[in-house]
Amino acid sequence: MGGAWRVWSKTVEHIDVRENKFSLNSKRGTRLQPCSNQAEDQLSSTYGQDCSRYGTLSREPSGPAAPNEDLEDVDASRYKQLKLLDLQHRQYTRKKLIHDMCRHNGALHFSEKATFNDFPNEQLANLVVDDRHGIIYCYVPKVACTEWKSIMIFLSESLKINGTPYKNHSDIPRDLIHGNSVVYLNRSHRNLMKWKIRKYKKVLFVRNPFDRLISAYRDKFEKKNDYFYKFMAVPIMRRYKNLFPPTSAEQAYMYGIQPSFSDFIQYILDLPDDDGSSFKEHWRQMYHLCHPCQIEYDFFGKM
Repeated sequence: MGGAWRVWSKTVEHIDVRENKFSLNSKRGTRLQPCSNQAEDQLSSTYGQDCSRYGTLSREPSGPAAPNEDLEDVDASRYKQLKLLDLQHRQYTRKKLIHDMCRHNGALHFSEKATFNDFPNEQLANLVVDDRHGIIYCYVPKVACTEWKSIMIFLSESLKINGTPYKNHSDIPRDLIHGNSVVYLNRSHRNLMKWKIRKYKKVLFVRNPFDRLISAYRDKFEKKNDYFYKFMAVPIMRRYKNLFPPTSAEQAYMYGIQPSFSDFIQYILDLPDDDGSSFKEHWRQMYHLCHPCQIEYDFFGKM
C-alpha cells in the first residue's frame, strides 16, 4: 500500500502550484489554462473554488498530434500520468480550501483547539487504524462509513474466521463491522497515537451535509429502529407536534407515525452550539468528528 502512495510523487516530474503550472517531463505536457465559462461553473460547483485562481487542467499537444486529439488516444502510460496529475491538482485545491476555512472562519470554531494534543481521547473516537499498511481513516456516518470500515478491517486483518482473515471485505457481517473488530486510534497509548498521526497516511471522505441529514433521517426515522424511536423520535414528536405517540416502535412504524423531516431539522437547529457533543454522530458536523484543522489529512475524498 505504501508503494501506491509513492506513485504520486514519482509519476509527476514537476508540479509548481504557486505558478499554477503543471507539466510532465515528456513531449506532451499538461498545463493550467484560463477558464471558459463552462469550466468555471464546473470547477466552482465541484470543488467550491474560483476557477480563475486555479485554471483548468489540459494537455498540451505537440509534434504531429492533432490539437483536438482526445485523451483516450494518448498511450496508456501517459494517460495514467495525466489522470494522476489531475488527482494531484484536485487534492491540492481541496486541501487549500480546508486550510483557508480553518484559518479564516472562526465563526464555526474550526480553530477552537490549537493542536491534536488538545483533544481528549473520546473526541478522537472516529479515527480507525490499519497498522499493516500505515493508514488512518476518519469515518463520518452517512458517508459510506460501513463500506470503508469493512475495507479497513480487511486490510488490517483484525478479524479472522477460523484463524483466517477474510478474503473479501464484502463478506464481513455488518454487525461485526461496527463492533470491536475495528482498530481505533484512541485505544492506543497517547504517545503512540501522536506517532501514528505523524507517520501514517490519513484519509477522510466527506459528503454534502444536507445529503447527510436526509440520509440520517431516512435511516433512523423512516425505518423501524427501537433505539432512535424511543430516545429521539418520541421526544421530537412531543416537542414539535404536541403529540404523544405509541411507546412501541413497531406499532408506530405500522401506522406510519414518525417525526416529519421539518421537525427533525428544527430539532437540529435547536441543539446547543457547542463542541458537537450534543449531536448524535450521525448528524454531527464533520469538523467535530475528524478535526481537519488539527490533523493534516493526506487525502480528501468526496462522495
